[in-house]
Amino acid sequence: MLKITAILGLILVICSCNKTVEEYNPNFIGKWFSEAKFDPIFNVYISNELTFTDDQVKYQRDCRDTCATDLCECLNTIEGKAEINSSKTLFRIRNQNQLTLAINIEPYQENCVWKMEIDGKKYIKQ
Repeated sequence: MLKITAILGLILVICSCNKTVEEYNPNFIGKWFSEAKFDPIFNVYISNELTFTDDQVKYQRDCRDTCATDLCECLNTIEGKAEINSSKTLFRIRNQNQLTLAINIEPYQENCVWKMEIDGKKYIKQ
């Protein structure tokens, strides 16, 4: 009986630790672009994009930012369920290949512009 109680307790703790981004902080919802940085290898400016919708996220990394209003030619794209850990320091993109990113600064407003910092990169909400 003690083992069953311990196992049920452990399952409850594991299930209650992670919240979806929408449940945790709805200010994440929307499309975010990182600051453009010059890549001397490819001789172009690159940015990252994070798009949060409900409990899903699309993360595009190292994209050219010279393609009209959207990013293009991204190094890779990862999509899945977005979850925040209980200490609110990481968010995970859950799919077959999980990716974890650090939350350095949560979304905040400065001069009517939404900003945040993820994995050491500053993002601005579009």
